[in-house]
Amino acid sequence: PVSGSEPSDEPSAQDVAVTDTIIGKLQQSKSSGALRGFDLDVSTIQGDVWLKGSVANQAQKDLILDIARRTRGVARVID
Repeated sequence: PVSGSEPSDEPSAQDVAVTDTIIGKLQQSKSSGALRGFDLDVSTIQGDVWLKGSVANQAQKDLILDIARRTRGVARVID
């Protein structure tokens, strides 16, 4: 049995919602042409958003980080 005091690797409903929101915003930016040529894995654990993958250039990285940071429920962004 797992005690309630141990940290969980399973994302909470809030973390899942944050991840889904960020992915949705990235897809909108891709559809509008603002983002191209990127491959990212987005995950959220206790409000910390982890971004892993590749982007085409620094401007796109900056845009992606800005999108993540501006998302409600994000404590910090780790890339």
